[in-house]
Amino acid sequence: VLRPEVVMVHCFMEPVGFLWDLIKPHVQLVRSRKIKDIWGKDVRYYSHKADVIRLETLLTYGGIYLDADVIVLKPFDELISAATADVVIGGEGERF
Repeated sequence: VLRPEVVMVHCFMEPVGFLWDLIKPHVQLVRSRKIKDIWGKDVRYYSHKADVIRLETLLTYGGIYLDADVIVLKPFDELISAATADVVIGGEGERF
């Protein structure tokens, strides 16, 4: 359904393996900085480091972030054209 202009993979170290070899020609590799802290506070957990990279990337490039396990059923065109805010955040789970 989606036909993005570019798919960016942001990472500190380039991935390895046969799956990476398959997708590498179809993506743009962007080296990210090594996350040690944010606003003077230590960032210790890999999941939190990924959150920082994800948010910094969206601030720099804009666009849409999706987890690898997301299945898209229809284009985002209508959502994007109707957006009146700079940020749209979705969630999952019982609280949402």
